[in-house]
Amino acid sequence: MKNSMIQQLLWNPLFQFSILVLATVAVRVILGRNPTIRFIVSVCFFALLTATLLSHGITPYSPDIGDDVLSRRITTGALKAVWWIGGAAVLVTSVRLFLIFENKPREGRLAQDLVVGVIYLGAGLALVANVFSLPIGTLIATSGAFAIVLGLALQSTLNDVFSGVALNLGRPYAVGDWIVLEGGFQGRVVETNWRSTRLVNGTEDLVVLPNSTLAKARRVS
Repeated sequence: MKNSMIQQLLWNPLFQFSILVLATVAVRVILGRNPTIRFIVSVCFFALLTATLLSHGITPYSPDIGDDVLSRRITTGALKAVWWIGGAAVLVTSVRLFLIFENKPREGRLAQDLVVGVIYLGAGLALVANVFSLPIGTLIATSGAFAIVLGLALQSTLNDVFSGVALNLGRPYAVGDWIVLEGGFQGRVVETNWRSTRLVNGTEDLVVLPNSTLAKARRVS
């Protein structure tokens, strides 16, 4: 009887998943925070998790056909969600490691952020379809209508973001440059991000310019 209970515990998918998580955390702590090592550990965790799920008849990349036992449905859904998130994390880590533009850090960072966004979006849609068994077409149509409303509400912010993308690609200035704009305003660039550019003027005051304003302004020098 005792041996049977131990075997059931060892074969329990949640128990195996817990052991796998603890082993992964221990390996990361022991081997340090080197990005390459973290990537290898993430790949191994994802591969072992896939093997564990498949060995229990759980197919993470297909919707559930239905299960009468609520606890089993919750367990299966949670494990499948972790599988999709883990897969997305592996892809994101590989993008951060291997998608590099030599001598073009800004373009490389922008490309990485765009690819990472696509990966997380795809993982989110796949998770909704395969874990919650919801129709993606209806969700996309609803999301499209919501995106239009949200885009109109955040028109100014989106304008700043797209202007920031254009400025980062065009690189008309860099951090440390002294720029002079039409109208007599001038200052040294101390920081740039997606929404704004920060400058320090001649009186050592910090000025935050929205990227849309800076993109439209005529630069004198």
